Amino acid sequence: MNKECQLFCIVFDEVHCIFTDVGYQSAFKKLQWIEHLGTPLVLMSGTLPKVMTPKIRQGLGLDLHPFQELQALCVNPNIQKLVQVVSHEQQLATLQQLVNVAIP
Repeated sequence: MNKECQLFCIVFDEVHCIFTDVGYQSAFKKLQWIEHLGTPLVLMSGTLPKVMTPKIRQGLGLDLHPFQELQALCVNPNIQKLVQVVSHEQQLATLQQLVNVAIP
């Protein structure tokens, strides 16, 4: 968090478990509201093959647009990172919407 108590990002590790663990999948489905926060999401996996990236994005049920895919140099070609880029204006607009809902 920064000094204004805003989250810099939300990190999900082992995101490949969306296909390997039914419990993980059902838990993540309950978090779909999180994309409306406007906070950047970091989805991490050390074992996610590149060809699975589109399936992960669909399986999570999140609108990950825009997003950036980052790959670290390592001996394992399956390692990648996905980053959703969110503008400051989008963050503020989403926060305002949440405040309006919470405080009628």
